[in-house]
Parts: sequence; structure tokens; C-alpha cells
Amino acid sequence: MLSGCSRKKSRFTSRAYHNTTVRYNYFFNAREIKRETERALYDQHKDDFSEVLPLFIYPTEDQAKALYPDMDKIIEKTSTAIDRHSMYLKKKEHNRWVDDCYMLMGIARFYKQEYFVGEEVFEYIAKSYKKQDERFLGLIWLARTHIELGNMNKAESYLTLIDEQGVPKQYSSDYNALYADYYIKKKNVDDAVNRLEKALETTKIKQEKTRYNYVLAQLWLKKKEYGKASDLFTRVIKLKPRYDMLFNAKISRAMSFEPGSENGKDIKKMLTKMVKDGKNEEFLDQIYYALADIAFKESDEPLGIVYLQKSAAASISNDKQKALSYLRLGEIFYVKPNYVSSQAYYDSCLTVLPEDYERYESIYNRSCLLYTSDAADDLLC
Repeated sequence: MLSGCSRKKSRFTSRAYHNTTVRYNYFFNAREIKRETERALYDQHKDDFSEVLPLFIYPTEDQAKALYPDMDKIIEKTSTAIDRHSMYLKKKEHNRWVDDCYMLMGIARFYKQEYFVGEEVFEYIAKSYKKQDERFLGLIWLARTHIELGNMNKAESYLTLIDEQGVPKQYSSDYNALYADYYIKKKNVDDAVNRLEKALETTKIKQEKTRYNYVLAQLWLKKKEYGKASDLFTRVIKLKPRYDMLFNAKISRAMSFEPGSENGKDIKKMLTKMVKDGKNEEFLDQIYYALADIAFKESDEPLGIVYLQKSAAASISNDKQKALSYLRLGEIFYVKPNYVSSQAYYDSCLTVLPEDYERYESIYNRSCLLYTSDAADDLLC
């Protein structure tokens, strides 16, 4: 019996024993830990809907540290499985679950933010399984790793390599979504849209469909393609996501409003109804901001200003939204020009705007300029 379970020869009994042992004693348990970790990360994640949403949810630095015990369990289980049950003979692995164990090991390193160790694992998969589809998964995670490290040229080289060799259908969705993520970080909206549309053609996971559709709608909104954005936000609503995304999809659909469209009255009616709904109390700032956006599109600037002021006043816990309302008011009065009011709104914006906001420095500089400009001095005297 012992000789029949040897790893030195690829007998049917040997393969059956080692395949079964790895699958049910090691791989299954490690995979369940990974799945539970990813569910927890998704549940804990809080999206900033004022920005383009991340396509993938990764742990923060603090979360990564908290994940160490579970990720170490995955690494231990997969390492043991490989050490005891690998059947690598004549430059070929005869245990069909070993490559899956390597993938789980690499992903565990990635979630621990041990990117360089994870990179070595993914490189091994890509090089050792050249004649199998699994190598593409290794290449995808290599690209993912380099995107997180900020090595965009290296990431692009792996993405291009996959494209040239033809990604297998089972990895098509992950690959195209990752390529879209790459383009979003490069601020290439057009190519990001194309890749995300391809990802949506093949994904079957509801959670992915919802997030990909939402991000695609945001990208069309950036391109001022309001009709396409509105259709996609409607699709998100129909997918019935959790409440924060559902609410923001409704708000964003309203902000995709095109002047003169037939559904203009219905959108304003919906937003007014949302204002009166008690469960939306903490979201009033966003609702008023959407109403302001509609007013400006309809060339009703006084009403738009009133709604922006209401939005800023209603912000209780959402400093980012308060800052955006103040910022827009500052920009409106700067153009008039009414420098006293403009500077006051810019100043209010800076008191709550996160310093890592993309335009923080330019907003700060304009606020300082208004303090020192002759026009402002004349008005302040």
C-alpha cells in the first residue's frame, strides 16, 4: 500500500491518493479561509462614491496586519501540501491541485502585502506551467502585484504578454477588469471603458457585475455621455446592491440628467421624495448636491446655489461631500467675480477637505491668492 502511494512514480493509485489528500485535506480548507477573508474585506469596505470606485477590494495596511494569522494558515497548509504530496516527475507536475496551492500561497502573500515574496510565487507558476492555462492566472497576478507596487511599465508588459498569447475564457473577466484598473490608474478613460465592457461580457458573479457596471457608469459620466451613464446606473439599481451603492446609483443617475430630457420631472420628483424619506437623513447632503447639479444644467443658478448651501449645511459626517459643496460655491463666486464670498467658501472647503484630495494644492493656492489679491483687498477694506 505504501509503495502504491509513492511520489516517485506516476501510477494511478499514487495520483489518486495524493490528488485526493491535497484537495480535501489542504486545498479546500485554505480556499475557504481565503473566501471568508474576501467576504470580510468586502463587508468592511466603505466606498468613496465621489471618486471612481476601485474595481478590486484589497486590505489596507492595518487590515493586512490583522490578516496575518489567517494568511499564515493558508501558507502553512499549502506549503505542507506541496512538500508532502507534489509529484513533479520528468519536468511535469502530476498532482493537479499543486498549482492551485501555489496560487493560494501567492495570494496570501499578496493580502499580507508581502508583494515581492508573492511575485516570486506567481513567477514560478507562470514559468512552471507554460503548457497549462494556470500560467495565465500567474501572469494576471504578476500584473496585479506590479500595479499595486506602482510599477506600471512592468504591469503593462505582463498584460500585453497575456493579450498576445490569448487569455483563456475562464480568466477573461479578471484579465480585462485588471487591464481596466491599469488604464484607470493611468487616467486613460477611453481604454478603461473598452476593457471594462469586455469584462462585463464574461463575468457571471453578481458582485462583480454590480461593481463593474457602476465604475463603467462613472467613466461614461466623466466623458459627459450622460445617456450611457444613466442606463448603466439603472442597471446597477436593478441588480439590487447593498444600500450605500443603491442610494448612490440613484443619485448618480439623477446627476446624469440631460436638460430637455423627458424624465427630468420624474428625476426631480424622485429626489424630492428621497429628501422626505427619514432613512436618507444622513444622505441629505448628497441629495441636495444632485438637485443643485440639475438646477445648474437647467441654467437656474440661484436655485443651484441655494441647494449647494443646503448640501453643505446638511453634511454631518461626510466631510468630503461638505468640502465638494463649498468648493463648487467657491468656484461659482470666483467666476462672477465675488472674491469675498469665493474666498470664504474656499476657506470653508479647506477646513474639511482631505489633504490627499487630488486638487488640494490648487484649491489651497487659489484660497491664498484670494487673500493677497488686490481685488480681494479692495473688497475686504
